[in-house]
Amino acid sequence: MAVYICDVIGDGTAENAYRPAIADYAVAWSAIDGRADATSPIGSMLVFCTPDPLEAELIAADPRIERID
Repeated sequence: MAVYICDVIGDGTAENAYRPAIADYAVAWSAIDGRADATSPIGSMLVFCTPDPLEAELIAADPRIERID
């Protein structure tokens, strides 16, 4: 399992909920919200997932996501 720190994306609406940037990839993930204010997109989320090799390559190239494990 990999651990990442991700920027928050979305605008907080039902159609575009706040979520970690890793959600842009076809990877199953779970996250801990690290934002002080859950109604604001400012902050980051701690994400746990097991990407396949292609997903891992795409995620590694995304500046909004940093692997920390």
